[in-house]
Amino acid sequence: MFEVSCAELDLMVELASQRAGVYGARMTGGGFGGAIINLVETSSAEAFAESVASAYQKETGIVPTNYICAPADGGGLLSKTKWPCRVSRP
Repeated sequence: MFEVSCAELDLMVELASQRAGVYGARMTGGGFGGAIINLVETSSAEAFAESVASAYQKETGIVPTNYICAPADGGGLLSKTKWPCRVSRP
């Protein structure tokens, strides 16, 4: 296995995993600085983000940046009328 995490990411996953409303927490993008992604109950998202950020800052002195996002449709078939860019073919 690749070991691409670090103590700070592991700590943030641990802190996130202990919070109410979280269904799951994991590290992603480790080789590029890394981040964590969490699946959280919508009604708990704001409190969750504030709680994890506060606990993380208390432990490390680092102020994290949080992004609260909603899932969207994944990949799909685009019709020619909805194609977002012009395609040039020889």
